[in-house]
Amino acid sequence: MKNILLLMGIALLSLVAVARVTAAPPIIQFRLVVDNPTADSEPMTVVQPNNSPKQPQPEVLNIQKAALLDSSDVKNATASVGRIGQPFIDIKLTDNGSKRFAEVTRQNIGKRLAIVIDGKLYSAPRINSAITGGEAQIAGAFTKAEAENLAARLNGSNGSSAPRQQNGFFALAAMVVVALVTVAWIALRQRRVPPAA
Repeated sequence: MKNILLLMGIALLSLVAVARVTAAPPIIQFRLVVDNPTADSEPMTVVQPNNSPKQPQPEVLNIQKAALLDSSDVKNATASVGRIGQPFIDIKLTDNGSKRFAEVTRQNIGKRLAIVIDGKLYSAPRINSAITGGEAQIAGAFTKAEAENLAARLNGSNGSSAPRQQNGFFALAAMVVVALVTVAWIALRQRRVPPAA
């Protein structure tokens, strides 16, 4: 009986680990900025560039927790450098992402759209008009190498969690299956063993 309880505990812990892996946040999220704090928002500080000679007071914004678009809406990404040497990332959205982005920007003209990367707020440009082309450009406080790394991660994720997380998911799911099969086998075996006289 102790073995069954132990294996059931292992199976439960494995399921919790699988849930944590699959719940990993997307690499990039697009969220709305709200004027005042609400139960559905969180304060976030805009990341400042490290190489800026003048460090202005960091801007703190109230960002809605719900993402309007995320990594799953990104078809591909390319890192580039502007005329003045500012790195940025060009993003092409999927068909569904393009439709959602057009709708989001159409409904929120005049508001700011927060761009959250790896849980950090990199920029929050104001929406001036509906963006219907299915493309976006992200500039922020990152270096050329960071922009290239982010673009590679977005391309490598194919809109889902990182491949390493997917491998972890399958390994943990296999552990859960093995643990559950073992528990069932031990339970059946104990039923067949006649009680001691």
